[in-house]
Amino acid sequence: MSAREPLPGFDDRAPRDRYCDLILTGGVTSSIAYPAAIFALAMVYRFNSIGGASSGAGAAALAAAAEYRRRHGSSDGFRIMLERAADVADKVDDSKTRLEWLFQPEEENRRLFDALLPGFAAPSGKPGALVGGLLRAYAKSKIVLAIAAVMAFICLITLAKAVQGDIGGPAALLIGIGATALFFIAIVVALFVLFARDVGRIVRHDYGLCSGTRSGDAPVLPFTDWLHSLIQEIAGRKAGDRPLTFADLAAAPGSPRETLKDPSPMGAASINLQMFTANVTHGRPYVFPQNEGDADDLPLFFRLSDMNRLFPPDVVRAMEFDPVTGQSN
Repeated sequence: MSAREPLPGFDDRAPRDRYCDLILTGGVTSSIAYPAAIFALAMVYRFNSIGGASSGAGAAALAAAAEYRRRHGSSDGFRIMLERAADVADKVDDSKTRLEWLFQPEEENRRLFDALLPGFAAPSGKPGALVGGLLRAYAKSKIVLAIAAVMAFICLITLAKAVQGDIGGPAALLIGIGATALFFIAIVVALFVLFARDVGRIVRHDYGLCSGTRSGDAPVLPFTDWLHSLIQEIAGRKAGDRPLTFADLAAAPGSPRETLKDPSPMGAASINLQMFTANVTHGRPYVFPQNEGDADDLPLFFRLSDMNRLFPPDVVRAMEFDPVTGQSN
């Protein structure tokens, strides 16, 4: 683990009736800055309405979980959030940081993931990094190695015959040039076929490379499991406790109706967390949680087998059964 400066302590100076609303947009750069910004704002404000999209939705969930814990008497959630955000830059082993380990590709997609990652992660020189990543990832393929071995054998035989005098100098040169050209053509064709096949495989994985759940013997949790466990930890819940829900947040103590005598419907919600996403299948945006009774918010159905591939078992059970009553949703 690389050494870093100590993180600041959390000094909670926020009055019970001083609220701040947050809207967190998507983007990798923004999501890196969000934990520190949330931490600083939380020292002087309490959060009431929190919205987020894409990576900003994840940061919004962390902020809501930390505020939920504060409403129940402890501000440790904000400290934990900042610490865990800083931890992602630490080296887990000699090759990868914790942030890199969070994204674990499906076994079928590992080669394509390793090929594309250098190009997308490079701050500059992306075309060169992408080509280098593709060559490094596919050079280890058995097909490419077999072609290289055959061509190397042909070149050795040609060289041996030239040395023995069985083939004249010009003829040996022409054979060598032809074998070299054939070698490069065969390698290019093999790389193209392998790449096309790997791209076709991602269709079976919902057009993604990483499901968010554990793949192989990784030393850390993958992104989805990590985010769920982090939300639970920040909220003050233990492993195995039921997942934190939108309803839990809304029912937390210290709502604007309690502290400011706000009579509006919005004032009844202690922590109002909303997340925005685009539904490509339906061709429209959705805001979660949905508004019951709204004509535009028709019920959404899901298949358990699909959810079990993407989310931790505790989360899927909470989706299937009401966590309080135990009745099926």
